[in-house]
Amino acid sequence: MRVRSGGYSGSGVERQGGECWGIDPSGCFFVLSSGLGSEAERASRGVCETVLHALLPHRAQIETMAADARPDARQMLMRSLCGAMIRAEKSIMEYGVPEDGLKLMASCDLVCLVHGTAYIAHVGDCRVYLLRGDNGRQLTIDHTVYERMRAQGRDEEE
Repeated sequence: MRVRSGGYSGSGVERQGGECWGIDPSGCFFVLSSGLGSEAERASRGVCETVLHALLPHRAQIETMAADARPDARQMLMRSLCGAMIRAEKSIMEYGVPEDGLKLMASCDLVCLVHGTAYIAHVGDCRVYLLRGDNGRQLTIDHTVYERMRAQGRDEEE
């Protein structure tokens, strides 16, 4: 299987930079984080570093869990990925409040590619896409008020 990865930062009207991504050398873990607040870049970089540092020592165990077809092994794998993201969230909280008082926040997507299967842990409004040839599809749903209302069946005007 051939895997290519890349990142794109498309800052919106209300966002200013603050994106960071990281890929481990083995090509198993891919992390994208987008920070908000006055120190967005520091927050997103901290998330990427924390997630990768939490997972890299356990890569062999994660690969073993992915190879195990039992549902509980896959659940343990996902708990490991989500646990790394929770550690990243805690590390952001430890940074404290910047001088301007704006809370540090970050969206994060983590993709773990093992044995040809992608496992995704997602929070916020970063996105993961699967691209094959000229075709692509979004694999994650943004955690936004708009998407929540849409899931409830409300129309766009609301």
